[in-house]
Amino acid sequence: MKSPFSVRHFALPVLLLLLPLEVHASGYAFHRLILWGEPGELPPRFQQNPESGAFLLLFPGPAPESGWDPVAARCFEVHGGAFLPEADVPIPRPRDPDPDWEAVALQGSLDVNRDGRAEVVQARTVMIPDHRDPASSQQRVLVNILEGERVLFADLVAGPQSSSVSAHSVSTTDFTGEGYPDFVIFLQAGDRTGAAFYSQRPLRSPGGATRRIDGSSSDFRCDAYGIFDLNRSPKDFFSRLPSAARSDSPGCPQTRGTEGDGLAYCRYQFDSPYLGWIAQFQVAFVPPRTLKAFELYFPAQGRPLTPEQAMAFLLPVFGGEYQAGTKTRRDGGKDLTWQWKGKKATATLSAVESRGQSHCTALRLERR
Repeated sequence: MKSPFSVRHFALPVLLLLLPLEVHASGYAFHRLILWGEPGELPPRFQQNPESGAFLLLFPGPAPESGWDPVAARCFEVHGGAFLPEADVPIPRPRDPDPDWEAVALQGSLDVNRDGRAEVVQARTVMIPDHRDPASSQQRVLVNILEGERVLFADLVAGPQSSSVSAHSVSTTDFTGEGYPDFVIFLQAGDRTGAAFYSQRPLRSPGGATRRIDGSSSDFRCDAYGIFDLNRSPKDFFSRLPSAARSDSPGCPQTRGTEGDGLAYCRYQFDSPYLGWIAQFQVAFVPPRTLKAFELYFPAQGRPLTPEQAMAFLLPVFGGEYQAGTKTRRDGGKDLTWQWKGKKATATLSAVESRGQSHCTALRLERR
């Protein structure tokens, strides 16, 4: 099955997603359009003209230091799924706070399929491994639509030119007029603010890029995990390790590999969890040519990482198609797994359940 599936900065372990253990990969596709203000412009205003009923997206210019003269605001008027540039609109009393921007809410309710049951759209700021600088992380906005135990939609949003971004608030309304609810995520990225519009109807605008989001792509890629990218060479990987990584294997990574499988193994740990959720990891590689596998181990002490938290993060990264497995141990506990398979690699999330409590133990990335 395919999954067409105001926040502050949280590391992954404290994303308190109250989802049941079974997260199903089925849902909806949405079209996404992101429009950004220019540096110095005031936060965007998304409002409906009471006379014409048309929705307007306004980006007011900088407020004057004194006086109450109106300022010009760049304007986009919504016609169906089209955001069309219009003539500037004067905004009176620009120094007054915008009540819509001040009303911060991190989730909203909507009926995606008009079945009479309310779904919940959530936006939260998370940290993920950085593709450009593998030893660092990116600040992204994770968008989810939930219906009870089902994840109907999931998306990861970046700032302009893939910069860091945080979620400001969520708003739900049918701005396209096709009868199904749409929603808007207001964003902050450095000195710019913007809005991400989502609709089941195609969106378009000359002022921003549009994209169809199938909830979470079914195409698992082995290069989608920053520092733990299996497409890197061993030399490149070891040259970009986070400075906090401490080797438990003397001689690594210069070891030539003496195991019967022809692989070399290096194990590292962190005094403070990397990205807030990786306590240690092991890398298997073929010197000096190829990375074979990563085993990422999660902290066992403190606040353990739950399967709900891990899955909410991994679905947008790895995709919606996975196989879930459960094995009952002799002591009555359970070993739980979720596996993604691609053409060149697999990913397997492992967890244990005991006395009704579950926590993740490891994530394995392996070249096929």
